[in-house]
Amino acid sequence: MLNQKDDNSFNSIIGIVLIFVILIGYSIYTQPTQEEIEVARQKRDSIAALETNPPKSNNPSASQDFDQEVTGETAPSSTIPNSNAFSSSVQELARNKLGVFASASLAEEKLYIMENELIKVTLSSLGGRIISVQLKNYQTHDSLPLFLFKGDSSYQTLNFFSDNKSIATGSLYFDPIGRSFEVLGENTNELSFRLNAGDNQYIEFQYSLSGNTYDVGFDINFVGMQDIIASNTKYINMDWGIYVPRQEKSLNNERINTTIYYKYKDDEVDYLSETSDEREELKSKVEWVAFKQQFFSSILSAENSFDKPTYVETLTDEAKDNYVKQLTASFSIPFDHLRNQAFPMKYYFGPNHYNSLKSYGKNYEDIIPLGWGIFGWVNMGLIIPIFNFLGKFISSYGIIILIMTIIIKVLLFPLMYKSYQSTAKM
Repeated sequence: MLNQKDDNSFNSIIGIVLIFVILIGYSIYTQPTQEEIEVARQKRDSIAALETNPPKSNNPSASQDFDQEVTGETAPSSTIPNSNAFSSSVQELARNKLGVFASASLAEEKLYIMENELIKVTLSSLGGRIISVQLKNYQTHDSLPLFLFKGDSSYQTLNFFSDNKSIATGSLYFDPIGRSFEVLGENTNELSFRLNAGDNQYIEFQYSLSGNTYDVGFDINFVGMQDIIASNTKYINMDWGIYVPRQEKSLNNERINTTIYYKYKDDEVDYLSETSDEREELKSKVEWVAFKQQFFSSILSAENSFDKPTYVETLTDEAKDNYVKQLTASFSIPFDHLRNQAFPMKYYFGPNHYNSLKSYGKNYEDIIPLGWGIFGWVNMGLIIPIFNFLGKFISSYGIIILIMTIIIKVLLFPLMYKSYQSTAKM
């Protein structure tokens, strides 16, 4: 007959086995049916076809107003003809509104691609900006390609005054510079766009993608703009924002894990509320701002920090169940009215992988909530190393979590055994 101690040990073993069986059964029960897989495949094929042949837009304004309904899967191609097709009155109207930048409003939008084994980045001549980022080794919960943002769900623009005229670069067309580009054709790892204001007078956006990395270099160069931009300008505003697309099955879980993190210069990392909408003015210089999602992030860092102030804001629209939150940031880029002036930055578009983020040496890893006090140390010293080790051999996160649950149960068993004994005696 089993004594009290053997009986408790046997019950513990039976409990662990039952947990294992239940988790395996749940995994099998919740896996998609063949019909669901086929529907997801058809959706994926349809989106791939849409990206290959993007639809033409009948809206020539290509508005960057972020309060508008987001509908585009890819950036719509503008139907505006070139400047030769415009009447003189229309050209005169553009000159009155935009001054030396008038010609930049009369062009066609063209798309370009930078790509490596990890990410695919699509850029547009409209605003000279990144309009789409796909993480190639990941999928959404329904097996579709995973995008951090795409099409009309993002914007990036510089705002300044020139000859008493308000200029927003997001609504102007940039010229590709440096080589003969093919629209959505040959992939390249370096792209430059220029917003021309005259002979040897321009704003240049330089993008670079090197090796198999999640980093995209982004430099802003001001050439001959010292007399074009208003003389009382001390810094130029750069607005950056995205509607975070839904990627997981539980929208509520995504929303309570999505917010904005930021790091003050030579100081700590802070963040906005994850459970409520919030706007904050950061009155000190900032090194980087992260649009942190549940499992992925878009981070913009400045080599020499952003000037003050920086504004960050999170907004939730309950009516949009395809989007998690709207995340926006407004940066202050110093401008000294020099003949040649550069402001180097870098984007990170990738997973919230602790060791990878830590390798940058910029405290990126602080965007991952590891828990309070001793729990954070346990996660850093035990849970994350075990997870990374198992990840080298197992591709399914579900199975990794299952194995980790068993390992943790075994490790905690000596401590829990005393509790089991006490409970049995009571």
